[in-house]
Amino acid sequence: PVVAFEAEPSWTLEHMLAYFPALGTPQGSRVRVLHGSVEVTSGKTLESVGVIDKATLTLVIEPPKWCVLTASDDNTARIWNATSGLCLHTLAVDSSRVSSVAFAPHGKLALIASYCGTAKMWSVVSGKRLHTLEGHRGEIKSASFSHDSTLALTSSADCTAKIWKVGSVACLHTLAGHGRPVNSAAFSPGSTLTITA
Repeated sequence: PVVAFEAEPSWTLEHMLAYFPALGTPQGSRVRVLHGSVEVTSGKTLESVGVIDKATLTLVIEPPKWCVLTASDDNTARIWNATSGLCLHTLAVDSSRVSSVAFAPHGKLALIASYCGTAKMWSVVSGKRLHTLEGHRGEIKSASFSHDSTLALTSSADCTAKIWKVGSVACLHTLAGHGRPVNSAAFSPGSTLTITA
């Protein structure tokens, strides 16, 4: 979302951050404010970095660097700050137990798979559900991302694995051929191959 506000030339980063309490920034996140390519750092005023009247600033919220993702039979997954031990987000997965969880390598997305046969993509920063990946006819056994975070991979009790395009709900390929449930699937280091078992 775009936020418009009026600021005084003497405002610092701390003044601006106090203006946005509704952002819901996860504890441990890094918040940056940029004027073009110049960062407004702690203690610097807007005037000192060249901000003029009606200027546009960019607010960047980076998730905590050290997070842990857990899954539970209570139908939730949780994102934790590994440094403080605080729960940043509880991700509710409707009425089905969570079977597998994975972080995207870039750290911005989490993939939560469930026994109901769907996988859900979540924002690590906001804790909001972005997409639901549907198409398996059985519980999902594993979920993972490609090394460049552009693809997701799920394996299922329906004897298939599926490759999904991240950022949409498009299933790019269904990998069939197993005669029993596919318990695990993974991308090769270059993400050009997958292995299923």
